[in-house]
Amino acid sequence: MLCIRGLLKESNRIMDPQNLILKRRDLPHFVAPVIHALSEIVQGSRLRVFLVGGFVRDLLLGGSLRDMDVVTEGNSGDLARQLAGKVDGKVHSHGEFETYAVFLAEGTRIDIAMARRESYLTPAALPQVEPGTMEQDLQRRDFTINAIAIEVQRGGLGDFMDPYQGEKDLRSKKIQALHEKSFVEDPTRIFRALRYQYRFGFSLESKTAQWMEQSIQQRIPALLSGKRLFTELKKMAEEKDPLPLFKALEQWKLFSFFDSSIRFGKDETKALRRLKEALKWAPSEFEASLTFLLLILSRLSEKKISAQCREWSLPRRWEKAVLQSKEATKVARSLNRPRLKPSQVYRILAPYELEPLLLFDAQGERRASQWIQQFICELRKTQIHTTGEELKRLGIPPGPSYKKILGTLRDLTLDGKMSSPVDEEAYLKGLL
Repeated sequence: MLCIRGLLKESNRIMDPQNLILKRRDLPHFVAPVIHALSEIVQGSRLRVFLVGGFVRDLLLGGSLRDMDVVTEGNSGDLARQLAGKVDGKVHSHGEFETYAVFLAEGTRIDIAMARRESYLTPAALPQVEPGTMEQDLQRRDFTINAIAIEVQRGGLGDFMDPYQGEKDLRSKKIQALHEKSFVEDPTRIFRALRYQYRFGFSLESKTAQWMEQSIQQRIPALLSGKRLFTELKKMAEEKDPLPLFKALEQWKLFSFFDSSIRFGKDETKALRRLKEALKWAPSEFEASLTFLLLILSRLSEKKISAQCREWSLPRRWEKAVLQSKEATKVARSLNRPRLKPSQVYRILAPYELEPLLLFDAQGERRASQWIQQFICELRKTQIHTTGEELKRLGIPPGPSYKKILGTLRDLTLDGKMSSPVDEEAYLKGLL
């Protein structure tokens, strides 16, 4: 939960933006140069430029400032190119809705968009967009806490623009939608509301919760494409602690929009807690969000997994991991056999992606979990010294036998029967 720090003066009034930024001791180094560059651009043109959205919200909350959202009532492409020139950044165009991103050298992203107004022809459809004013741009936003802007002026920052009293909702720790059709026009906002609720430790404003419930009862989220739905699920899995979010999805009956077979009950809660513990020792190459998602997606049938992965446009590795996550029982049975050798464990587990293995560890019994942990931390890293070139030098004809010979050398190394190039060479000479 974020605490609201640096938000108020002793007079219980909000600080002006300039002072609020100056008082931040942990201000990321990109913020001041970017604001200075934007101020110079404004000074030399008629552009109106604003900081907006998550950046302003997190500034008021005293939270981490990672990226920046910028909106202009002028030409967003021109602004992006001018800014990139001043801060030595690179411009990427999204093409859609006149949006651009300027990437700084250290990876910070500055999103730049044209102020716009939106209209929705049908529920859950992508909006029809046309240029608008900053006031209209704030009107189209999801929640009051994201509908706060700061105008960039000559010499610095101007006042807050807060037509929907988002600062008041930050104080009272409320998630409040701007109007009753919000979750009909864009039902992805339901998922976003839950993310903000648990990320910030806020509560849902009563009418907002009622509007969410009405949208769910009317099955409006079912009108979203599978890809848009999965994007929201993935964002939830990427949160610091997805457990309360998955419980909320179950409570709000939102899993039904993905598949009727998905549930999140006591068993899943227990497994997810074990997954969180496992991730503390797991290597950095694990994708934590994928590991959490496997716990949910493993409930799907294999036929549905293949179809859904195509609809969601998942990478091939992710699809493979989801399919493998169905094999927990098979793997556990193989690993629970008595007197297994490390080489046998290697052959059982090597075909699997790392994330399903972590899921098997969280779901498995003690013996299976111990083998999985040993494989992840030690066995899979085992190296032998002999290569195909060495076999060729010894006069062994190239072919399928190479794979078998190298596999045998690895097995003998895993089982402690050889440990050096000399041991391997002696074994190979015995084959000649």
